Amino acid sequence: KAKAKAKAKAKRRAAKKKAAARRRRAADSDALTLDSFASEVFTAYEVLFSNWLGARESKVRVATVKAIGSLCAVMPREQFEAQLERLLPAFLALYKKEKEHLPITQGMCSVLGVAVKDDSRVLEPHLSAVLGALHPLAIAPHDAMNRDADTNHKELLRCIGICGEGFPEPVVFFLQERLAHRDTLVRAGTLDIFKHLVTRNERHLAPLKSLVLSSIKTCVQTERDWSVRNYLGQLIIAMASHDYLLLEGGQLLVDFVIANAATTDAVCAAYKPPKRKAGAPTGGIVTDVSPAEVRTLCDSVLNLVTTTIDGMDAVLWPYLFESLVRPDFTGALGIVCKCLAYIAAVKREGDHTDYIIDFDRAVNLPKPPAIIARLLVVLNRPQRRNALGVHILHLLRAVGPILHPAVCDMWDTAIPRLIQYLEKELGPGKKFNQHRWEELILRLLSETIKVANDEEWSMSLGDNLAAQLPTYADEPELRKIALKHLGVVLQQLAHREFIRNKLAVMFEQCAHASDVERQGCAQGYGYAASTHLDIVLDSLALTLKGERPPAHGPGGSA
Repeated sequence: KAKAKAKAKAKRRAAKKKAAARRRRAADSDALTLDSFASEVFTAYEVLFSNWLGARESKVRVATVKAIGSLCAVMPREQFEAQLERLLPAFLALYKKEKEHLPITQGMCSVLGVAVKDDSRVLEPHLSAVLGALHPLAIAPHDAMNRDADTNHKELLRCIGICGEGFPEPVVFFLQERLAHRDTLVRAGTLDIFKHLVTRNERHLAPLKSLVLSSIKTCVQTERDWSVRNYLGQLIIAMASHDYLLLEGGQLLVDFVIANAATTDAVCAAYKPPKRKAGAPTGGIVTDVSPAEVRTLCDSVLNLVTTTIDGMDAVLWPYLFESLVRPDFTGALGIVCKCLAYIAAVKREGDHTDYIIDFDRAVNLPKPPAIIARLLVVLNRPQRRNALGVHILHLLRAVGPILHPAVCDMWDTAIPRLIQYLEKELGPGKKFNQHRWEELILRLLSETIKVANDEEWSMSLGDNLAAQLPTYADEPELRKIALKHLGVVLQQLAHREFIRNKLAVMFEQCAHASDVERQGCAQGYGYAASTHLDIVLDSLALTLKGERPPAHGPGGSA
């Protein structure tokens, strides 16, 4: 027992000694600061900068520049600021001298990080020189298979981002000027840098969002190069994720996306890519993007903005309705209808207060008859890109109560059947019966007019069908459909003067040299004649005599 007690006592004494030793070491470490090594750090820095940075061997020089960058992080502030005027020119000069840039860029990142620390302004006199040197390097092509080259590109973007942390406004102005450059590579690369800043410097750019948006708005209005448009699309999705599109003017960027999603097949087919030089780098900024690639990107951008970014319905709803009737956006109708259908379905199912639209107050939006007239005509070509027919049907069902409350119940029953029929008939191995589909849409139009049971509304539908005929000047098949639909509307009206006027519009708008349009005009006259034979015969008689009165405006009033 005595031995055991002595042993336990010895262990307690040893434990106390160890604890005391730990406390002494902790006290010593608390006394250590960067100033404790100030003289040693600066001495090491002077040796590296004065002797090794100018060494003959390239490997020594690039290793030295990285080490100097690390030393700057522990150098006393006063000494660092005094040396900055020597450091930056020496670092930037090495980019021209060395083939291996990554260590230089890593050292530069360290130096710039120290320079902007604690809101210091010490970098301000050198900012233009730094940005002027780093910008061409950041946009230069590089070998995509070289990991160091790819990492260097990312570190160069990080360097510019660090400058943006300390001096966001001068950096934005610097990039803004480069967006007006004649060189495609410069514009595309600048947009790539903007994307980096938007995603990584959100806090620092927050007060400058309007300035950034203004810079990009100018670009989207004037840019014609497909490669630059590609980078604009990438930037826009990044800006949407950080609420830039909610600002005034953000809808202009939405228009840009839709306009490029509307690129026609003819434009895509006519594109000839530039010849790539043998051995040219394959990494970095891409300058040979095709219209088809931009179109696909913009489809994805609009879909992602709609379905994955909270709050974007404030920008898109009901603004996207304007796109439905724009002739230059015809090629994008599939994706626009898909996005509108998604938003409308969410709002309708959730009984959102902003679901119902006051079209009288929203003066820029097309009225419901214009929307129905447009969509039912284009619906006759359901095979078009982006599953056009299916998305139009989903949209019509989702917005039925908005377009006409009386028809929504009928549409809720009929449209799912049409979607089921379409998906079945457009399946693999199926031969689509175009004539049968056109008859189904005519029946939907006829039932819609009957259920609406509103002469004034039906006349407005006819007015819009007539007003939209020039929209299909280059698409005789769709103009044929529009003429047939107008005849079906006239079939169910009683306003004789309106009918006469619309018959005159049909005849004047028809391109009689086109067999397809002549057939559509004849069928439209036939539908009208089924209930107004006397008016149609009088109209034809006047035509034969050459005495047809000129058609009046869309409303048909004399």
